[in-house]
Amino acid sequence: MMSFSISDTGKGFDAKDLPFLFSKFYQGDPSRNDQLHHGLGLYIVKELVIKHGGEIQARNNKPQGACIEFTISSIK
Repeated sequence: MMSFSISDTGKGFDAKDLPFLFSKFYQGDPSRNDQLHHGLGLYIVKELVIKHGGEIQARNNKPQGACIEFTISSIK
């Protein structure tokens, strides 16, 4: 099994968005409702992780920033 953690030092996720981050077409930031952002990125990542027998989660770092953590069991 391999574990990955990707984090930043930005503003983090809004608490109201956390339950929906991996939903298809979800866009928490209304200013991103243009042709360049379709709300598919984290959905696609989730699907790939699941296909490799893994799990994925999102959280906020303390004191600031966002973190995506996932595991995959194997790559064949």
